[in-house]
Amino acid sequence: MEPAEVSLRAAGAAYRTRLSGSPDDLMALITVAPELTNPAYRDLLIGYACVGPGLPEELVTRARGLRGK
Repeated sequence: MEPAEVSLRAAGAAYRTRLSGSPDDLMALITVAPELTNPAYRDLLIGYACVGPGLPEELVTRARGLRGK
């Protein structure tokens, strides 16, 4: 896979969000999540990221709104 491949970008953003609680990384995930072709994987990454420490509730709600679509 290429480093710019969407699933790698999404996974990286999700893991960074979970680790650091970075709103910027959650925004990056929100941006690329609609491009993921596997909805189960997208939902898994969003669920994983949204438990990051101190994330703004508005962004968490926005990210969770992308699940199941």
